[in-house]
Amino acid sequence: MFVNWQYRVLAVVLALLCWYLVTGREKVETWVEVPVELVGTPEDLFVREGLESRLKVRLRGPQSIIRSLDPRGLAYTLAMSKAQPGQTVVPFETDAVKAPKALEVMELSPQSMALTIDRLSRKSVPVEAVWKGRIGDDYRLVDSTCVPAEVALRGPAQVLDRLEKVQTLAVSVNSTRPGVVGADTALALPAEVRADPAKVKVVLNFGLKTKDVWLRLPVDVTAPAGVTATVRPATVQVYVEVPVTMLREPDFRDRFGAVVALEPHPAPGRRTMAYRLKLPPDATLHKAVPDEVEVAVDTEKKQGN
Repeated sequence: MFVNWQYRVLAVVLALLCWYLVTGREKVETWVEVPVELVGTPEDLFVREGLESRLKVRLRGPQSIIRSLDPRGLAYTLAMSKAQPGQTVVPFETDAVKAPKALEVMELSPQSMALTIDRLSRKSVPVEAVWKGRIGDDYRLVDSTCVPAEVALRGPAQVLDRLEKVQTLAVSVNSTRPGVVGADTALALPAEVRADPAKVKVVLNFGLKTKDVWLRLPVDVTAPAGVTATVRPATVQVYVEVPVTMLREPDFRDRFGAVVALEPHPAPGRRTMAYRLKLPPDATLHKAVPDEVEVAVDTEKKQGN
């Protein structure tokens, strides 16, 4: 059995080689998916719609090569150097598929794609803070700020032309007495738009709700000893903005007042004088009617003593 074993081994090797050559040259076909690669796209252009990310390719070639084919090494290259803004139909061509030379590209699916190409633009817009959540019934948002107050946007011109501002993603606020709330958050942007910076700092200032009310206040006179004075009109009206919690206080009116102060030695007679208002620190004066009052000074009692 072991006589001339070298020839026996050689015969087996030759048989295997012949089988490989015969079967390896047999033509087979298969479908594979390949990515679509854009090359040479001008920096100021952007494909908005219609771009196919992957393409089906029907290949024909030797069975051995087809079976060992790694689809990750294949790609369809689409040259974009001559692209122009607008809508265009781009046909897929078989010779643009990067595949081994031993393989033949038979068919592509789809055969074309309709692209919408837009020009890239840049624009700076203000940022608007957005918040969500529950706060106390007596509180409201007084003001909000974003840092930075503006961001630089980059995207399709048709999209940026419609944007006058961008909003933040909602900052969550849950407190019965929120005060000042600060948080870093991203921006709510269209899919094709990028912002620089991508995040901003939001500062929300919550305060008590207020209400504007008219109050009628008596006018008090402070006079030196021995001097009497009367005021006309005896009351003035003020239009003030006050926290709603103050309105629920039973004696809130006592925190307001109007006073006329006479000089140490006033001359008798009538005169027009300005009065001074006494207001709580968290009240804001909008209007006072009238601006001045008439004061009648009588010093007879003092002279009689």
